[in-house]
Amino acid sequence: MRSVLLIALGSGLYAAFVAGACASPYQGQDTELVDRSEANAPIGRDGAPSGSSSGAIPGTEAGAGETGTEQPPGEGPCDSSHGVGALEDVAGLVSADYRMGARLSEDELHVVFLQVRDRAAEGSPTDAYVASRASKTAPFDAPQKVNAAAASIVVSLSPDALSMYFTPHRPTGNDGVQITTRSSRDAMFVGAAAVAGVPAYSYSPFATAAGTLLFAQFPDSAASTILQAPVSGMGVGGAEALFGLGSNDVDFPTLSSDGAELFYTEYLQPSGGAYRRATRAGGGAFAPVPLPGLDESLHEVTWVSADACRLYVTDWRSYTLQVARRLP
Repeated sequence: MRSVLLIALGSGLYAAFVAGACASPYQGQDTELVDRSEANAPIGRDGAPSGSSSGAIPGTEAGAGETGTEQPPGEGPCDSSHGVGALEDVAGLVSADYRMGARLSEDELHVVFLQVRDRAAEGSPTDAYVASRASKTAPFDAPQKVNAAAASIVVSLSPDALSMYFTPHRPTGNDGVQITTRSSRDAMFVGAAAVAGVPAYSYSPFATAAGTLLFAQFPDSAASTILQAPVSGMGVGGAEALFGLGSNDVDFPTLSSDGAELFYTEYLQPSGGAYRRATRAGGGAFAPVPLPGLDESLHEVTWVSADACRLYVTDWRSYTLQVARRLP
């Protein structure tokens, strides 16, 4: 039997789902609202970019480069072993609405995030929004709602910004990882379908710069594992295990471009959770290690820039999208 899975809702509360006899803690997601307190770490819902619908390695299609190559002022090459400084608001995305789970394109010119539909209503679903900017140093333009991924709990762009992967608000065992696409970066996403080849009871997708898709699989009788599979068109190839703890469930993976730094959520028993980081060298096994400057009970890293200098973070105390910069 599975015990408690927490999924943060951006309404000032989080939902506890008691899995019972369900094969997955997401399946049939009937949630019970409970008071949120700082004693229990809020659990965010992040999701996941992936490769383009063309089947090419994400980020290599025509137009994938655009601009965005300039370095923000005062930044240079970064050491991913260093901690981060103070969190800053993401320019153009500051709002009184509850926002979370930002994921960017590889060039940082396009972003997708979640926004609570009605912050005054308990249990209100979150919707996907996209926004663009002219350069890494410019503020984002006004966000637009993605109707193709309405009522989602995990979202993210592919590195080329032409595909978006998401987990719907109430997934079943076979549709927990879906894809919607658009014809150009200026167009809106249309249509949605389950990603072919993703194993049953898999959720929380994240697409890497290397053209693979990460997701968490929740088997019936064991702790969840983060899997990785090569992207091929609208589907994926064979999945292999990337990371797991063997005891507590892990979910919501975010992987750095070099594949050496993994951020994830660990569910703690009997309730609560924490936002974790793991690193590896030379393609070896990941080992958990803290990141100085971030609070594991409040700060969820949802995207890492290609140069590892900037970490995009959801602050679960204020429900805001922020960025943290590596210390020199």
